[in-house]
Amino acid sequence: MALGLEITLLTADAEDGGSPILQYEVQYDDGARGAYRSVYTLSPEVVVTYGIARGQEYRTRYRAMNFNGWGQYGPVGYIEAAGLPQKPPPPVLLSSDSTQLTLAIIPTADDAGGAISAYELYIDSIQLNPAFSLVSSDASMTRTLTFASYPALTIGNRYRFVVKAVNHVGASSASEELRVALGGLPGPPGAPYKVEASSSTNSLMTAWALSAEIDGIDIEGYSLYMDDGYNGDFRLAYDGSGEPQVFQFLATNLTSGLPYRFALTAHNLNGESTMGAVAIIYACLQPGALAAPRMTSTTKTSIAIAWEEPASNGCPVTGFTILRNSGADDDVTIAVDSGAVENLASLRAYTITGLLSTSSTYRIKVRAHNYAGQTDSAPLVIVLAAVPDTPTDLVTSDATETNQTQITVIYGPLATAGNGGSDVLSYELQMDDGEGGDFVALIGNETQGDSLATRHTVAYSL
Repeated sequence: MALGLEITLLTADAEDGGSPILQYEVQYDDGARGAYRSVYTLSPEVVVTYGIARGQEYRTRYRAMNFNGWGQYGPVGYIEAAGLPQKPPPPVLLSSDSTQLTLAIIPTADDAGGAISAYELYIDSIQLNPAFSLVSSDASMTRTLTFASYPALTIGNRYRFVVKAVNHVGASSASEELRVALGGLPGPPGAPYKVEASSSTNSLMTAWALSAEIDGIDIEGYSLYMDDGYNGDFRLAYDGSGEPQVFQFLATNLTSGLPYRFALTAHNLNGESTMGAVAIIYACLQPGALAAPRMTSTTKTSIAIAWEEPASNGCPVTGFTILRNSGADDDVTIAVDSGAVENLASLRAYTITGLLSTSSTYRIKVRAHNYAGQTDSAPLVIVLAAVPDTPTDLVTSDATETNQTQITVIYGPLATAGNGGSDVLSYELQMDDGEGGDFVALIGNETQGDSLATRHTVAYSL
């Protein structure tokens, strides 16, 4: 908009000479005491823009005309091409703690032709009906409020500030508000953590805990930052300022298997905290379900086990932990040869040695690890024992029962010392066809079922 020079005519002082005024001639010079320019009007006020320069002082005069002609020019007036300054931006908080507030004054964008002589700073405690009071009026662009300079300050209280720019014409309208509280910024929050149940191989649900207030100033929300999975710069992933009850965020469209860095900041009325501790979270899930390991062999002091590879779920398996109990009825918490096992990603079998509680029941499970965490198998439950010794006694015929139609044999029982450390569960009796053929189980195997019998009668085949 062009700068205008507003001229108000004192028409009440103009005598009409007995005839109505037909028009006025208003004159103003070039601002350098040069020739006058004329503007004709019937209005008692006129705004001229042609040839007007900001901040310049102009001579003005006017005369009136009635039916009989023009009268004489009145006295010369002096008008400066200036107005009230444009309202400035709101002040900016530079620093705050429990003892003082320091604000920066931002200059107005337009002094309207009059040099700014001062900025007025006003304060109000936030309330239903604003009641601003003047704190200071000077040319400084930084203002610090302390208990000494403003005794009404109270730690934790919320305040609002506005600024007015002042030139020789007067004060501008008030700026927009800056709202702050007497106190510090929040402390850096703790590291975020992964919510496994709500994550996938290409999305990560992160969550965090409530941050503590500083100087009684409420936490107003959190911002979550993350990198690109390649240790790049942090970027804002979630801006939760103004959402103090939100404590989680789902990051999507991630590359499976990459390690992403996450960190939090907290917000209060005074601004944003420094960044908190960094969490490295892989875009994958814990290893898949792991079946109980299977026993492959045992002795009186060792148990050999094997297991299947679990699903990697986006991150490769990095190793295993083998856990057992003590042989008593206790928890499965004893790590087996941890230094030799945990970093062997290809391990699928292992022999647990040094077991001393023969005939005791051991529970053994395998724990698979990847970058997302760990998964435990179901336990293998097994009695520590070797296989029974090979029987040394021959199978003998019971002459009192063996006849032309049947054979009754007697065998066992195996001596306790030869049971391998565990009670015998079954005796398997085998017999050939009488012509040197293969042996065939009669009782005590998987097909016939367990049997602890130590004698057996076999009828002759027809």
